[in-house]
Amino acid sequence: MSSKYHSKLSQLLHDTGGKTFGKAIEHFCLRTVPNLPTFLDNKKHALFHLWKKDCCCKSATPGRFKQVLKDKDWYSLFSRDPKAHTSCRGICACQFKAIPSISMQSKELDLTMKCMLISNVCPGPLSNPNYQAHVNSVRKAKNYIISHTDTTKIPEGDYTRYWNEIKPALCEIAKIVSEEFFKEIEDEIDGLFYEEDWNRRLKSRLIYANYVNHN
Repeated sequence: MSSKYHSKLSQLLHDTGGKTFGKAIEHFCLRTVPNLPTFLDNKKHALFHLWKKDCCCKSATPGRFKQVLKDKDWYSLFSRDPKAHTSCRGICACQFKAIPSISMQSKELDLTMKCMLISNVCPGPLSNPNYQAHVNSVRKAKNYIISHTDTTKIPEGDYTRYWNEIKPALCEIAKIVSEEFFKEIEDEIDGLFYEEDWNRRLKSRLIYANYVNHN
């Protein structure tokens, strides 16, 4: 058991995973709209059903939508629209508008939220079952390593297994963005993986150089 393994996997998920998913969303979801708030407003109805089952939508089939958004998730993306005029009873999607300042760099749009957007409202190749499998691999790893655990120590076997699941998943998603981005993510992951060994070798070289200079 080692906290070092937990730290490296957390960094891989938060930094590289967040970067990969964010770029994928920008590439496939934001190309035809001016910004993220516009995209969220366009997808507001679908996202609302991931938060609340009851809505004024007469076409919605009860139980058809799985509630995956908590109150804090919804209100991190949307706020009440003061200009909304509605006769709907209760809470309804038409009463909300995407927060104007939200962007892919917002802290509220973490890896969990990016997974949710990719899995539910992103068009194109990201809706393909093969790529959804990659998204699910990253989500499951995040749940085990970060969200649903009280420990910061991970066995070496779990570290190796999850690393070998996360790396190809992120690389495959990066590859559908571009070959250049794929190479960037692959190098970033390998750099993180070999960082400790590189630092150890660099330290040894510095110690040796210091020894030579003083003898």
